[in-house]
Amino acid sequence: MRERTPRGLKHAASIVFVLVAVLPLLVFTWTLYTLDAIRNSQAQIGLALSLAVALLGFHIFRGLMGQLSDMIRVVARSAERPADPRPARLQGAGPQASGRGGLVTPGLGAIRELGDLSTAMAAIWKREATAHLGRRVLMSVVRSTEPIAGTMVDVTEDGVLLERNGQQIAVGYQRISGIEPDRP
Repeated sequence: MRERTPRGLKHAASIVFVLVAVLPLLVFTWTLYTLDAIRNSQAQIGLALSLAVALLGFHIFRGLMGQLSDMIRVVARSAERPADPRPARLQGAGPQASGRGGLVTPGLGAIRELGDLSTAMAAIWKREATAHLGRRVLMSVVRSTEPIAGTMVDVTEDGVLLERNGQQIAVGYQRISGIEPDRP
């Protein structure tokens, strides 16, 4: 079975545009045709105006997605470079933003920039967690109302390991939204 290559953000924007603008316009055109109102000049003007607004929206939306894509590439590149010299065992240990993978988006499949951003954020959180290794931290986690307080005991390729009250808690990089020192 052939593995599908991830598409870019601009391609995904084009698909979304077709679904939210072109298809409704086609249904509107079909309705006007079925009601035999397509010959009416007011209906034609309304249809042409709707198409013009949709195309303008597409141009703006695609440009915005292009800028977002460029920003994600910059963040991914900056995450690849280490901020400070570290021991050799950690130098090449971080995930690299290769762009080969991508998070799977329902209906669209894998989008390259989302994978790049996820990889870049994992590298950033890994670097941040490494600085707190062996210390007490407060870790904010996505969709959690309270931060997790504990001692940072391990930093791995997939996430971090905290120890709290004798229990170990594993948190993946995709779930981390903040790490700060715990002040008792």
